Amino acid sequence: MENSSGRTKCVEFLGSIKERKPTLEMAFQRIHPEDIARVQETLDRGVQGGTDMDFENRFLLPDGSVKYVHVVALAVRDESMNLEYVGTVMDVTASKRAEEALRQAQAELAHVTRVTTMGELTASIAHEVNQPLAAVIANANASLRWLRCGDPKPR
Repeated sequence: MENSSGRTKCVEFLGSIKERKPTLEMAFQRIHPEDIARVQETLDRGVQGGTDMDFENRFLLPDGSVKYVHVVALAVRDESMNLEYVGTVMDVTASKRAEEALRQAQAELAHVTRVTTMGELTASIAHEVNQPLAAVIANANASLRWLRCGDPKPR
């Protein structure tokens, strides 16, 4: 983003907004520690091959919060054929949080589905076990009645 003086404003996640150009060093100070090696590898591969870059990583802000960013950089050559990158960094935190909420909701739904299925299976098994047990109890009660009656009278 350029202002009227032609200087580039640093984006909020690189620190306080100051009237100076953001640098790669400024960005690396904010990259989440778990992402530094992957980002460095991506940048090295892009520079070595002179290719465009398109990747996501996280920035760790001074207050401890995490911002997810999508980096898109176009490889261009100047008049001396030196490689330069022109690009943008987009904050995709809201999208990432929405995706995580969706994954969490899907996991909860899958759990509820498993529990419901287990409940239905349990009810089915209980029904199948109760039927023969009811027959056994009925036969046992009939046998007890026969035994209480004493010896049958001969005819």
